[in-house]
Amino acid sequence: MKFAKLILCALSVVAICGMSSAAVKVSAVTSKGKVAVIKEGGSRSGGYTIKQFPAEFKGLEVVSVPRGNPNKAGNPYSFTISAPATVYIMIDARQVKNYKLEGWTQTKLTATWIAGKSTYKDVIFKKDFAAGTVAIPANPRSGLPCLAVIKGK
Repeated sequence: MKFAKLILCALSVVAICGMSSAAVKVSAVTSKGKVAVIKEGGSRSGGYTIKQFPAEFKGLEVVSVPRGNPNKAGNPYSFTISAPATVYIMIDARQVKNYKLEGWTQTKLTATWIAGKSTYKDVIFKKDFAAGTVAIPANPRSGLPCLAVIKGK
């Protein structure tokens, strides 16, 4: 019985430590960005909405910024994370070749979003960050800003 309690206690400690290491606080978002939990129907950027996203993103925080003038390139944006994390960025598949993505790795993950009655595809890239500032690349002219998804390590 003591052994079973010891095992249960050890598993509880591992679970609690795992949960606390995954908790990442997002702050200091630039470019009028907003932090939310990802959800279908949530904001992709301004009036554009998320239709579908990878199941592993469920419950994760995202940072979105307004589109701004579609006739001009957007600005890069940044935010601060309190702990190490993998940051995923969702990029309009039609515009991905126009981004400067130094250090970002393309994944096999995809997402979709809605503009009016049309559905568009995002390709998803990832990059690991230590606690501190996360820099997200600027969107090109006529492209949507990246939607950043934060997954604690």
